[in-house]
Amino acid sequence: LETGAERQIYRSTLNPQELVLSPDGTHFAFSHRNPGAGTPYVLMSMDEASGEMKELDRAAESVQIQAPAWSADGKRVLYVKRVEGRSADLWWVPAAGGAPERLASLGGSIFTMAMHPKGNKIAFTQKSTTSELWALENLFSK
Repeated sequence: LETGAERQIYRSTLNPQELVLSPDGTHFAFSHRNPGAGTPYVLMSMDEASGEMKELDRAAESVQIQAPAWSADGKRVLYVKRVEGRSADLWWVPAAGGAPERLASLGGSIFTMAMHPKGNKIAFTQKSTTSELWALENLFSK
């Protein structure tokens, strides 16, 4: 924005979804899958300056990865894994790479998620027969 010059950051035949910027503005997180049938969803992190990409998690064939969000400190990426017709589970993984950890079951389809700047609660939108907004508090107090 400072120079007004355009710069391509990402180009691929993959279909990135739900691109979210880290709190410090240096990385993007997103999920994608190859357009062909039977290909798994993958959660990725990309360094904005270098374009270097890192795979953070890969779902089983029947599992969707949705609603990525950054932790308030930018050290973890939260996301939802969901099997069609079943409940959605909240996960997180270190942004630098490492073992993903399941945190909680959230119910149905989760469309968006955001963490409070203090890092002590999240808000998310959930698909059901009515529109609802939920918040989880003290989830990260362990």
